[in-house]
This record gives sequence, C-alpha cells and structure tokens, in this order.
Amino acid sequence: MAARPKKDTPRAEPSVALPVVDLDIFGIRPLWEEARAWAADAQAGEFRLDLSGAGDLDLSGFQLLMALDQALRGKGGTLVLEGVRPEWLERMARLGMTRLVECCRQVPS
Repeated sequence: MAARPKKDTPRAEPSVALPVVDLDIFGIRPLWEEARAWAADAQAGEFRLDLSGAGDLDLSGFQLLMALDQALRGKGGTLVLEGVRPEWLERMARLGMTRLVECCRQVPS
C-alpha cells in the first residue's frame, strides 16, 4: 500500500516580542542564545521580531539581527523587524545594512 501524500498545511507566522533589553554588547548574550534556537527551529515563512520593547541597539545588536536574517533565509524564511525606531533605521542605512533595512516595518506613530 502506497503512503498517502501529506497535505501542505499553512503554518502560523511566528512572532516574537523582545523583552525590554538592550541590544548592545552588554545584553546581547542571552538574546543570542534565543536567536540561535529560533534559527535552528525555523521553517519557511515569515518570522516577525518586535523590537519596540528593546532599549539600546549597537553594532553587536545589528550583527545579531543580520545573523538571524541570514540563518532564516538559509531555511527559506523571512525576517521581519517591527517596532524599529527611526534612528535605528537611519543607522542601518548609513552603515550599508540594506538587507536589514528591507526587513523593517515601521509602526505608525
């Protein structure tokens, strides 16, 4: 008897809201551990990360976001950054992080 083909079922879009933390060199380690787990479990689809609760965002935070984006894209996923502050968006653009800029969805003020 032949195996029955599996039906494609739509997957829920994962959404993660960051706790109120700084995405800087001092607070990045716990978030890095979580991000590695998210990327390991990632599947195709959209992965939304809400940054509205985040404090500071420095270069180490940008590196974490870029690594997460790369890991998700490698598995057919898409990173969407929500709640991005205008100054962070400007900093990303000035640093040439166009891939992160493309991931951003600004929340209307």
